Amino acid sequence: TAPTNFEISTTSGSGFGTTITLTESGGTVNATTIYTRLIAGLTANTYTGNITATSTGATSQTIAVDGTVTLSGGSNCNELFISEYVEGSGNNKYIEIYNPTNTAINLSGYSLELYSNGSPTASSTQSLSGTIPAYGTIVYANNSASIYSGTVTNTAVCNFNGDDAIALLNGSSYIDIIGTIGEDPGSAWTGTGGRSTENRTIRRNASVQIGVDSNPANSFPTFNSEWEVYGQDTV
Repeated sequence: TAPTNFEISTTSGSGFGTTITLTESGGTVNATTIYTRLIAGLTANTYTGNITATSTGATSQTIAVDGTVTLSGGSNCNELFISEYVEGSGNNKYIEIYNPTNTAINLSGYSLELYSNGSPTASSTQSLSGTIPAYGTIVYANNSASIYSGTVTNTAVCNFNGDDAIALLNGSSYIDIIGTIGEDPGSAWTGTGGRSTENRTIRRNASVQIGVDSNPANSFPTFNSEWEVYGQDTV
C-alpha cells in the first residue's frame, strides 16, 4: 500500500495506483521491484511516507520513501496543454487541462473542441471560463460521468469516443490536439504498449512542456513519446 501523496506500480512508467497485489507461492513472494512516484497536482514541498506490505499471518513490513516537488517550469512552459484524457465505460469521459507556468491564467478566450468521426469541422465547442492557477489543473467531464469525485465542469465536448479528435485552442490557434482533426482512425488511434484512445486513460509524461500546436498530417504522432497509458476507468 502506498503512503499518502504517493503511487506505486510493478511496471516503470505505467500501472500506478495506491495498492498492488503480489502473488505468493508456497508461502514465499518472489523478489519484485516496486516503482514509486508522487501523485500529480502536489504543491512545492518534500513528501515522505512508508510503503506498507501486509499479508495474512505474516509480519507487516514498511519501506520509507520520499520525494520533492519543485516548481521550475522549463523554457517552453508558456501555454496550457491537455494533461489527461479518460475514455471510460459508458459516459465516463474526462479531459484535464494543465497550466505549466508559474502564473495563473485567465481562461477567457480559450476553448475546447470536439471533432467527431473524422470531421474537419467541430461538432461541439466549449468556451472556457474562470482562472487556472499556476501549476494547476481543471477537469471537464461528460454530464453523466460519475467515476471522478473531484470538481469538474460539465461539457458536451466530453461526448467523445476513441475515434474523435480533441483540440484545445487559445483564440483561433491550436495549442494542443489529441489525434488528428479530419481523420477517422477506425475505432481509435493506437500506439505501442497498449496505448489507445479507446477504453483507456492516458496521461502526459511529466517531461512534456508544451502541447501539439498544429494539426498532424495523420495518426497521433506524439502518442508513444508523450503519453502514459492506464486501464479503462482509471482517474
